Formats: sequence, structure tokens, C-alpha cells
Amino acid sequence: MGISIQEKYLSIKEAILLYKNYSYENRFVLNSNAGNGPGDILLMVKAIEKFEEVGINHKIIQKLCFDNALDVFRGILSETSLL
Repeated sequence: MGISIQEKYLSIKEAILLYKNYSYENRFVLNSNAGNGPGDILLMVKAIEKFEEVGINHKIIQKLCFDNALDVFRGILSETSLL
């Protein structure tokens, strides 16, 4: 499940609630769509800080913000020789 944080549509607090309610750290990818029009390019950094503030383990945050996305895209990246 890809969760895109964007100020007008899904807040960091709502993303935290989604994670806490569903807790699929192996199937949850946290991202922002800051590249899609105006947005806060630091939103992911702010989200990581907020996830830490509410006590979510650093290893889980690593999975949500990096490892899971790498797992999803690993095949695509290796096929194009980017890794």
C-alpha cells in the first residue's frame, strides 16, 4: 500500500493513524508526491520526525520509507542496470 503524504490531501497525522490502524510494515510504503506540482520537498523528513515522536521504532520507519520501496522496485531497477 503506497501512502502519499500531501498537505492538502493526506496529513502526516493521518498517515500515522493509517499505519497504527493497519500496521502492515511489510506492505506499507510511505512517500510524498512533492514532485507533482507545488508541495513541501521536506515533507518526508517532517514525516519521519513525527513518526519518531509518536514512538514508532526506527527500524519500522526505515522499512516504511526505504526498504519496502526498494523491494517493490528492485526488479525494475535491476532490469535497467541501475543497481
